[in-house]
Amino acid sequence: MYEDVKGGRAQTRLAPGFRVALGDEAAQWPLWVGPVAKDSGFSTTLSQMFSENFWPFMVYGDPKLNFRTLDLLQASTDSRSRVGALLNSIDPDLSAVRSAGKKIIQYHGWADAVIPAQYSINYYEAVERYLGHDNRDFYRLFMAPGMEHCGGGPGPNAFGTPYDPRPLGAGYDPSREFNPQHHVLAALIRWVEKGEAPKQIVATKYQDDDAGKRVLRTRPLCVYPQVAR
Repeated sequence: MYEDVKGGRAQTRLAPGFRVALGDEAAQWPLWVGPVAKDSGFSTTLSQMFSENFWPFMVYGDPKLNFRTLDLLQASTDSRSRVGALLNSIDPDLSAVRSAGKKIIQYHGWADAVIPAQYSINYYEAVERYLGHDNRDFYRLFMAPGMEHCGGGPGPNAFGTPYDPRPLGAGYDPSREFNPQHHVLAALIRWVEKGEAPKQIVATKYQDDDAGKRVLRTRPLCVYPQVAR
């Protein structure tokens, strides 16, 4: 499960393995790998559900197709040629964005089982290679350890995402709600309006993921490739 997906005689690397969720198996495996939890409301894993729909319907237009019989290398090539233009964001030419003075803050959870975190890193580095210039004057990437897809997970996961824990208890501290030290959008606004680029954004882990309860821990998310230690 943790190995990369490979195909063809040369065993070409096609996609990262499931190792992005290391340490978070208890939460991720019942949804993505199996066995499916009886109280989940799902009859199969999400990985199987996506595969049963993506390959037969979106790529090959054959509802009777058995995706388990596909040649992985050929299927990867076919998916890029047939639906890649609709689904993939891979163009590294952000020169117009940079020259216009626009700013980008991107974040990705290391425990994301839907879209591997390596994809964001690969794209960020591809932009840097294409432009031949350090991205950080206009584009900064923040990697969040222990955060799942868009939010949630066992790690500090509250830093201004749409999936931040909501205040359910009485101890909610609104001062954390919208300031550049703790909120990614506030950091972006300050960067655009005042020219102060974020060096780190502090992510917070609340008890029971309830922003009204006590803070279990915080962790600074550093600008990639830096890592908090």
